[in-house]
Amino acid sequence: MNTVATSTSQLPSAILAAALHAFTESGYDTASIEEICLGSGSSVGSFYHHFGSKEGVAAALYKEGIRSYQAGLLAVLDTPAKPQETVTQLVRHHFTWISDNTELARYLLQMGAAPATVAAHSSVRKQNRELLDAVRSWAQPHVESRALRFSEPAQLLAQLLGPSYFFTRAWLAGGVVINEVVVDGFATAASRAVSF
Repeated sequence: MNTVATSTSQLPSAILAAALHAFTESGYDTASIEEICLGSGSSVGSFYHHFGSKEGVAAALYKEGIRSYQAGLLAVLDTPAKPQETVTQLVRHHFTWISDNTELARYLLQMGAAPATVAAHSSVRKQNRELLDAVRSWAQPHVESRALRFSEPAQLLAQLLGPSYFFTRAWLAGGVVINEVVVDGFATAASRAVSF
């Protein structure tokens, strides 16, 4: 990655982007703080000021990846639509986010249980609870009107996105192809899984 001139306000984002590139290209253990600083145009002092350590930037990057992915899900849940349309959009968001953020998606899969991201786990648990609360609020009236089958939020999310999650893991590993037919198939299956 080339060195870039970065303003002070953009520096944390530039460091995160450079860290993502370094971690996915070199591997977390091999990537160095100097490599991240070179890629972001930051000084070592600025790096430590913003993130404290390589583990700190790894945790921040993990937390930001989860936040970014979930923000799209929350936006879909917050958009008025028929429940089956919302289900379709949730599945579409999953595939779109993975394809638009491939490097970050790979990082999240690789680092989810890594010791370097432990510092992010408390924050991510909070984000997960907020997502489940939003799913509960969205689903409850549709469950009561019998438009949706499941009321427990974690079960509902697993029904909606579990198959897509496993398929995109295979895609990230290079084993399958994603196209509109595939996405439509998963959206249709998700809608059938939660409808009466």
